[in-house]
Amino acid sequence: MGGLPPLGYDAIDRQLQVNAQEAETVRHIFRRYGEIGKVDALRRELAGQGVVGKLLQRQDGRLVGGKPLQRGALYRMLQNPLYRGQIRHREQIYEGQHPAIIDDDLWQAVQARLEANRIADANKSNAHSPSLLTGKIITDQGHPFTPSHANKAGKRYRYYVSRPGDTNADGETPHRRWRIPANALEHLVLDNIRRFLGDARQPRAILTAAGVPELDQLQALDRAETIARQRSEATDPDGRLQVRALIERITIAEDGITIALAISALLGMLGLECNSTDSNQIHELSVPARLQRAGMEMRLVDERATGPGPDATLVRLLTKAWAIRNDMLRGDGRSLTEIAAAHSIGDSYAGRLLRIAFLAPEIVEAILAGKQPVDLTANRLATIPEIPVDWAEQRMLILGTDVQA
Repeated sequence: MGGLPPLGYDAIDRQLQVNAQEAETVRHIFRRYGEIGKVDALRRELAGQGVVGKLLQRQDGRLVGGKPLQRGALYRMLQNPLYRGQIRHREQIYEGQHPAIIDDDLWQAVQARLEANRIADANKSNAHSPSLLTGKIITDQGHPFTPSHANKAGKRYRYYVSRPGDTNADGETPHRRWRIPANALEHLVLDNIRRFLGDARQPRAILTAAGVPELDQLQALDRAETIARQRSEATDPDGRLQVRALIERITIAEDGITIALAISALLGMLGLECNSTDSNQIHELSVPARLQRAGMEMRLVDERATGPGPDATLVRLLTKAWAIRNDMLRGDGRSLTEIAAAHSIGDSYAGRLLRIAFLAPEIVEAILAGKQPVDLTANRLATIPEIPVDWAEQRMLILGTDVQA
């Protein structure tokens, strides 16, 4: 063979031979993608684990490679037929003479996941409505919410806005209009559904009441835990449809939110049939979140934030961002690439961290005090495509208000 061998193989006498240690790394990458299903999330996880690409020595003695695996490299690896013992030549696949590293079951599972994500990505831009909870939300007085949006400084902000009820005999509207940031509400709902699915006690009680046999319960609970682990955000079309079907309604009051789940949809999500005579049964999740006015809109405040304290993952993200910033300001001549390598992360991730290091003081203080919005997770903060330079715009984007604390 010609060229440089990929991770997992060594070229010996012009033949590919399995490098046992690297091969296990390749299997780990394939298995984790099959579980996570997102290349970006996989890239971040591997960088945090210190997993790097193949380190090679050229004929002139120079070392190449050995750097964190980037998005493109991971896509190429996950689709490379070399790992199943085949070779590609001019768009044709042939059986190779080298041993396979990935077995057929794992290979097919990964290819199916890649194809599903390609279809999902193609459908995202054609989605009928980006607002997941449209038609599902009402106030405690029964008034519905509808999706809305506003544009500010070239950015689009989505909201759910309640429609006020009819005027009374005195010409007054008994219900004041509420405007809630869509991302905050959607993340809150998804997070609580994920928490519910991951807590075996609650689904088990529902399955027992529905008369599901013990063996089927165990399989269903295992599936529920898998869904909870993988679907922290329902961004793919199938995931969105499942979540919408699961939610019967969401009732919002000033002192709390109630999520009513359709039991028949829950059983279907877990691969079970609904044999109950009452197919309209629901299970309610009470969310300890209250509404707090911030300018013209209502901000969601998670009551649990005052209990456990600051989000440790968010605090660690800030700490790492400031470490990158301090290294850049040290003035020792190192480039961002060199600093990123020293922290065992990729260039692009280091660049995002560097932007996070220049957040408005009010945002940093809110995170350190555990008073950030419920939808502000470390993953969301690290993947914001573009953080504005202006602090007021930052506060509006991240905290949902442009008012200084």
